[in-house]
Amino acid sequence: MKYHRGLLFWGIALITGGAVALAAQQGYLDREWLAGAWRLRPLILIAIGLSILAARTPFAILGTILAALVVGAAGGALIAVGPGVAACGGSEPVNLTTEQGHFGDVADVSLDFNCGSLEVRTNHGSQWSVASGRRGGDPARVTADRTRLHVESSDRNGWWNGGRQHWIVGLPAGTTYQLEITPNAADSNVDLGGGHFTSVSLEPNAGSLRLILSDVQVDNLDLSLNAGSAVIIIAAGTSMDATMSVNAGSIDLCTAADGVGLSERQVGPVTPLRLVTARVPHKPYPFKTNDRACFAEARTEADAAGAQDAVLLTSQGWVAEGTIWSLCWWEMNLLAAPALSLLILPGIGRARLKALRGHIVERRVTRRALSGVPVFLVNAARGVVEVESWDGEQVPRHPGTARLAAQFWS
Repeated sequence: MKYHRGLLFWGIALITGGAVALAAQQGYLDREWLAGAWRLRPLILIAIGLSILAARTPFAILGTILAALVVGAAGGALIAVGPGVAACGGSEPVNLTTEQGHFGDVADVSLDFNCGSLEVRTNHGSQWSVASGRRGGDPARVTADRTRLHVESSDRNGWWNGGRQHWIVGLPAGTTYQLEITPNAADSNVDLGGGHFTSVSLEPNAGSLRLILSDVQVDNLDLSLNAGSAVIIIAAGTSMDATMSVNAGSIDLCTAADGVGLSERQVGPVTPLRLVTARVPHKPYPFKTNDRACFAEARTEADAAGAQDAVLLTSQGWVAEGTIWSLCWWEMNLLAAPALSLLILPGIGRARLKALRGHIVERRVTRRALSGVPVFLVNAARGVVEVESWDGEQVPRHPGTARLAAQFWS
């Protein structure tokens, strides 16, 4: 019987890889065991070499099958535990260098970590601390003041060019944070117990994440997992809104105490909304903020006028955004929106529309310029929503809005 060795090899390898990854995802294979098995990855080269040597012998088909099984199993393990396990090897650093400081009432914290193990935890002290080290290299770069802490890996050429790192980051629970963590090829343990966070952004790439939320308030959690696994443990006293997405991996949600549960937040109607123009001016901001005084005042104006939301204008009269919505409109078949240079929120919903359309035209326009224009709203929680009226004036419809609404969640 004749067979094509290449097709046989890739067929068996893909089936094996998928089976291993699925078994790990369903809990039949332990991820820690798979991670440890990477110490045997030279077997991949041995298996391929034996397959080549056996190519012109009666054992050719057995060599092909063996090589495919080994490569497929390795690929499945790579998907299950993240490619960082393969590239980011070696032992942990022995000595750690510690830096400390103090925050005020609020602080922005960003951690850009490459290769190794990362620990982040809140504490009851008054100081932040960063203990870091790299095997065969320099400790992390730390930039800080009373309102900001930025920590990045000392080797910015990529996690494949340096030894393993180990960071231990402590954050005093008495400060309110905007926290951003980007771990690449890392085993991350993040315990935010007892803290208050206006936003937490986590983007693990190729690794594992263990997130513990106990007696913590998180106004907005955004988790985007790429090639790896995450376990989120939610304990009593935790309150949060969360958005989670995964690409080639898995997210497990666990509750750690009786009486703790997960529920969907009621997001309100998605029928066409009535808008008014707010009298309070828009306050520019370059990132998501917990200073929402102008938005709260604008929403009060909307409620008093019997509308569902208010559109804020800048002090120069440019249309900015709603209290919880990004504003968009159609110019023939072009999708347009207020310019981000006005320092409005570059919302997740708006980013989704850009991904769907490929481009959004940015404009500085007045309220009058949008009279009679097909305007609609978007945010990450509710998607695309038509506008019924604005300041009592009927807003025309555009067929593209309905298409975007249907595509938004696909």
